[in-house]
Amino acid sequence: MKKIALVILILLLIGILYIAIQYGNALTSFFSLEQKELAPNLMAFIGNGGNSLVLFSRESSQVLIVDSKMFKGAKILRHYVDELVDDANIILVNTHFHADHAGGNKLFPDAELIASRYSQDQWENRDGEKYADLIVEFGETYTFTVGADSVKVCTLHGHTGGDLIVYIPTRSVLHTGDLVFNHWHPALLPRDGFDLNGWIASLDTMITEYKADTVIPGHGNIGGAELLREMKSYFVDFRQASSDAEIRALKHRYNDYLSLPGMGFHRNRTLIAEVDTP
Repeated sequence: MKKIALVILILLLIGILYIAIQYGNALTSFFSLEQKELAPNLMAFIGNGGNSLVLFSRESSQVLIVDSKMFKGAKILRHYVDELVDDANIILVNTHFHADHAGGNKLFPDAELIASRYSQDQWENRDGEKYADLIVEFGETYTFTVGADSVKVCTLHGHTGGDLIVYIPTRSVLHTGDLVFNHWHPALLPRDGFDLNGWIASLDTMITEYKADTVIPGHGNIGGAELLREMKSYFVDFRQASSDAEIRALKHRYNDYLSLPGMGFHRNRTLIAEVDTP
């Protein structure tokens, strides 16, 4: 029995070491949290789940939150909002329903929740969170103001069946949710509505219709409009690579991209190839 226990322990340690070597940088990046002031009254929270954005106006007692994070990041976000404005009218936009973006919703029970159309079950399966107060249907745009800033929320799709983007034209800022991953292999999840052609079409829409100097991706560092083009190029490159030489070149080109366990280069190549198989 002692030998069996020792073998199990050794295998466990090997597994932990493999994960640390293979995914250490990705896990550190995913769970770390960095707060960045983009402009007066505009703050980004990068990492510890999906990237979040906060726009506020003390004059109108309004706070806009784009994605509520999860775990510790959600609590830090809640504390930050509490310190901004007394008795604020909070508007919470979920770019999509995944827990790393919407897991902190329960910390904002009085917020007006804006989301795409997901099933009641998808929300109820997460600790009985309330359903969205306002649903933005696919292809629709909902516009409102936070103080002097105009905010546009539009539903596209590709990562899931309904992906909200948030555009603040007065700040030239676009939050893409998980329609853009910056130097991360994107999460392709067929069970949640992954649609390659829809994703590329959504990127084309953002490239042509939204002038943004600052682009906040769902994961990875903030950048400019080049992030939209780079995400599209990722899919085009993966779709076009077919020969062994092309696949080797593709792997080299995206060698520095991060991924979490169970995701990454090989899985994405397989899924994209399946989409393009007649």
